[in-house]
Amino acid sequence: MNSRAAERRNGFAALALVVVTASACGGGTTPPASSGAPAGTAASASTPTSSSPSTLAAAGDSTQRPEGAWTLVTWPIKRSDTKDFQPIANISNMMITPSCTQGPCDLAFSTAESSNTSNGPGPAPTTGAVESAKLLQFHWDGTSYVARKPAREVSCTAKVGAAEIPKGYTSKSTFKLSFLPPSAGGPARVHGTVIETNTGTKAGKGKGCRDFTETSAVSGSSTGSVDAAALPQGAYDASMSSTGSTPKSLAPVGAGFWLGPMTASGTKDALTITGMTSATAPLAPATEGWDGNAPGAPMDCEAIDGSPASKGSDGLESFSGLHPVAVTKSGDPIFSGTWRLRTNPNKVGLKAGCSLTRWEGRLLLVPHGAGL
Repeated sequence: MNSRAAERRNGFAALALVVVTASACGGGTTPPASSGAPAGTAASASTPTSSSPSTLAAAGDSTQRPEGAWTLVTWPIKRSDTKDFQPIANISNMMITPSCTQGPCDLAFSTAESSNTSNGPGPAPTTGAVESAKLLQFHWDGTSYVARKPAREVSCTAKVGAAEIPKGYTSKSTFKLSFLPPSAGGPARVHGTVIETNTGTKAGKGKGCRDFTETSAVSGSSTGSVDAAALPQGAYDASMSSTGSTPKSLAPVGAGFWLGPMTASGTKDALTITGMTSATAPLAPATEGWDGNAPGAPMDCEAIDGSPASKGSDGLESFSGLHPVAVTKSGDPIFSGTWRLRTNPNKVGLKAGCSLTRWEGRLLLVPHGAGL
C-alpha cells in the first residue's frame, strides 16, 4: 500500500561523501506494506534518485570562520527531473580544521565517527572521538567555502525493489557554504548548498538509470551552541534514521525515511506536536528536551493478500528528547529526538491478517520551506 514513510536506504549525499549509491526510484522507496504506516503519497518508481550515507557536520563558534565541532543538516530542495521527491534530511557531526591561525581560509572537514545518524540524540562528540582523516577540503574563494567531490561511479536501482545496477551512474558533487558569525540573534552558523549531478553510464542508461541533478540545502551550527530553551513551533518536514523495527526488514538500521509533515505549537507550559498518526501529543520537559505520547489513532494496515485494510490497526506514536541541534540560514531551529510508532491490529486488522509493526529511529524536524 502507499505509505507516508518513504525509505532512502543510504541517506542523502552529505558533505563528506564516503560511499555513494544511486537508485532510480523517485526520492525513496516505500517500506513493506505490512508497516502499518498511514496511507499517503509514495515515491514514484520511475524517477531516479541518488543516495549516500550521511557524514556531515563540523566546527565551533568563531567570529571569523567555522572551527571545531559542528552539527550540520542537509535536505533535498530541488531535482532537475521531478517535483515529486521526499526531502529526507541527514545529520552528522564533524570537525573543521582551518589552515590558518586567524581569519577566513581553507578548511578541512573530518567526520566524528562517534556520532552516526543511527545513534540517536546524545552528547556532542569530543576531540578524542574524531577521526583524523581529512575527508573533504574546502577552499575559501573570498566570499564562501567551496569544495568538489571528483566524479565516481556509483550503483543505480532502476525501480523500487529491483536489484542494484553496479556502476550505473557517474556522480559528482559541488559544495558551497557561507559562514555567519554569532550575534545577539543566535549562534554562529553555516548555510549553503550541495549540488549532485548523476549521469547514467553505458551500463546504467540501458537499464533505466536516467540523468538528474539534485540540489540540497545545508544548515548547521557549532555543536551545543543552539539555545536549549527553543521550542518547536510551526510546520516541519520530518525524517527518520532507523535504529530498529519489527520485523527487522521493515526499516533496516541506518536507513533514512521520509515521515511527512508534522506540526508543533503552544507555549512551554502547553506544548504539543502532531505527527504521523494525526493524533496530537502533549509535550512535557524531560532530561533532554521534550517528551510526548500521542493517544491511539486508527491507521490502515496491509492485509494478508496485500490489499489495504482501512483502519485495521491502532497506531501509538511517541516522541522523546526533542531538542534543537542546529539552525537554518534564517535562524530557525532544527530539532532532533527519538521517534517511535507501534501499530497493533484491531478486530478489522486481525480478520484481514495484518501484523503488529514497530518503528524506531532518530527524528529530524526541518522547518518547512527552509532552504528554498
